Amino acid sequence: MEYLIMAVIVLCGCTMVKTASLRNLIFFLVCLYMWILIGFNVSSPDYAAYEYMYTHLNYYGLHEPGFVLLMKMCLMIGISYQQFRVLFATIIVFMAVFTVRRLTGNKNIVMAMFLIIPLLGYATIMRQAIAASIICYTVTYLIETDNRESIQKYMIGVFVATLFHYTSIFYIVLLFCKSRYFKKSVVLLGVFAEIAMFGIISSGLAYKIVSGIVKNDKITNWFNYSKLDHPKWSTVIVFILCQCLLLYFVKRSAKTIIDLQDHNEIESNKRTVIFNCSKSLQYVIRINYLMFWLIPGYMINFNFTRMLFWLFLLDTAVIAQAISLLNRHGRRRYETPRSIELKGALIIINVVFFFLTEGSLTEIITDNLII
Repeated sequence: MEYLIMAVIVLCGCTMVKTASLRNLIFFLVCLYMWILIGFNVSSPDYAAYEYMYTHLNYYGLHEPGFVLLMKMCLMIGISYQQFRVLFATIIVFMAVFTVRRLTGNKNIVMAMFLIIPLLGYATIMRQAIAASIICYTVTYLIETDNRESIQKYMIGVFVATLFHYTSIFYIVLLFCKSRYFKKSVVLLGVFAEIAMFGIISSGLAYKIVSGIVKNDKITNWFNYSKLDHPKWSTVIVFILCQCLLLYFVKRSAKTIIDLQDHNEIESNKRTVIFNCSKSLQYVIRINYLMFWLIPGYMINFNFTRMLFWLFLLDTAVIAQAISLLNRHGRRRYETPRSIELKGALIIINVVFFFLTEGSLTEIITDNLII
């Protein structure tokens, strides 16, 4: 029954609805379901670990000060662990809503895809989830304009996200998307350089160097190749192929938006970032190229794949906006073939990513206090 409810919610979010009131109702139901799903979940891989962390905060060696501060504030006012998870779910859902509203007017399909990936994972990686939400929201400022203020807002966002999870510092590289010297060849060269770094890590040399500098086992163990859970090469290859496919459809969707938008549509959608100018779409494409720098991480530990999903809302919003424009210009009662193709590709990519990374998290769907 729980799987049927989720399937119906996702299908409703993906359905083309012309009535604004019905669209808003579906959007509300999708968000409500997301909030219930992760806020009232009582079983996930890290559920017990976070519960112990929360109830034994003074004795647990947690280092991210932002997350520690949030837990301390909740403990001071007597919030239980389950209530803390409800607060966490509220933060995640509201941040997703704010981000999607800044990106596109076609919100329902974006939230429905967000429900497939990475929301279930967020229920078990709470620190990363908050950090990812902050990064994804502030990246909308990075792609919006070329002024210094947008860069400052993004850098503040990266700093705040790093207070919740240290891996957020990686996203400082996204500033490179605005560089006049940006070239795809340079990005790909960076991938090969990181593969060479992977060789250094797998040899054990990196662990010896890092452990001599940093005394935090949580950090040094990420460089201890012998202790890491290595994925199968076939899984890594399929994941990278899906990442390439996602980039292909983002580029196609960006071209569709540029070709079909007119002055009236720009005015009516001027509050959405990807309508401001074609440069915003160019920055999204560049960001996708920069995310290929994560590939060597996949080979070290498959948990690095989660970092790709931190910006998944961005790509989904571009494809969703293209779908919306195709249907509007098609002036048909039903969806156009091109919009169906884009929507089908988006759903298939999301489902494949889900089974590659979060297929084992079905207990999050079933073990709930409300559903």
